[in-house]
Parts: sequence; C-alpha cells; structure tokens
Amino acid sequence: EEDVYIHQHSCMRSEPPQWVVYLDLSAKSRVYMKGIAPISPQWLPELAASMCERTTAVLEPPPKYNADKDDITCVIAPIFGPRNWEIPPKSVSMPLGPDRFKHFARLLLEGKVLPAFAAISTWLTDRPLMITRSWGSPKAARLLAALQLKKISTRQALLAVWDAEPRYLLPEVLLWVRAEHHKVLREAWPLREEAGSEKKEG
Repeated sequence: EEDVYIHQHSCMRSEPPQWVVYLDLSAKSRVYMKGIAPISPQWLPELAASMCERTTAVLEPPPKYNADKDDITCVIAPIFGPRNWEIPPKSVSMPLGPDRFKHFARLLLEGKVLPAFAAISTWLTDRPLMITRSWGSPKAARLLAALQLKKISTRQALLAVWDAEPRYLLPEVLLWVRAEHHKVLREAWPLREEAGSEKKEG
C-alpha cells in the first residue's frame, strides 16, 4: 500500500476529482495512475458491491414509501475498500427480505401505502413502529407471515391479491384494531377507500 498520484501532465491535475478509477500504475519518481477517470462514490455500492461494507439501511432516517415508484426506499451509508473510506449516504430501493416486509407492514398501518389506512390510525392498539423491533409480538408475526407468504411489499402487489382474495389481511389487521371498531372495519374491507365512507358505485 502506498500513495498514488495524478500525473503532472494530466488534464485533471489542476482540479483533481475526489474519487477516480484507473487502469494501471506507472512507477517513476512517484507512482502515477494511468487511464484515470472521475467517478461518483455513490456508484460504488452497485458497481463494486463486494468491496463495500455497511450496506444495510441506517436507522435514521427510517425507510419510507415512495408513492410515485410504489417502492420502499432506505438510506445506506457504506464504507469502501481496505481503508474504510466513507461513501456519502445514498437513498436506494430496499432489497427484498425480512426488513422490507417489516417496513411495508409498518408503512401500511401508518397509512403511507394506502391513505385509507390513515383513517383507522386512531383505532390501533399499538404503534406500527413496534413491527420493526427485533423482539416483535404475536400479532406482528402474524401480519408479517401473511405478507411474506404472498411476497407483498408493494401497493400494486397488495391490490392484485385483493382482486382475487378481498378478505386477505383482514384477520391480521383486526388484531391491531380495538374490538369496538371491528364491525366497521369488516364492512369497509378491503381498505381501498376510507373506513366508514360510502363506497362509490360503478
């Protein structure tokens, strides 16, 4: 391991970029990089994933739902290479796995995926955030198992299942709702519209 340099005749010498890639090294009075090109460090988690660590989502800010893309995004703050260079935080699509299902369940109950769920937020017996905690709970486990069984982690996927199985997720969501609201929720399910609202005809 040793320092390497941009050659004095390089067009990049006057304003050297912070991050570069190079094809070869030339050892003279100093070790110079050959065939260099500037890069964005945010490319590295995708193009050089094997050399990156700490690629899981950071706790703050928490993952969020992107309605335009129907996706769950999270922020990662990786480190790169043997010297652990810090890469600027980057927002990425959350990979499919247990954490994605946990945050989809949380965001669904919070009304971020389907606004109709926001109307029942005051009926919940617990904060949806508890789903993401490692110790969990039986009702969280039931909801996650139902989502994982059908691989539901997007709005489109959920609506597609409801087209075929309109009562899907109702038993699991009822576990989160106070008993006095169960009747209204059953009548309103699936929550494509606000609970308790009059459904439109046609």
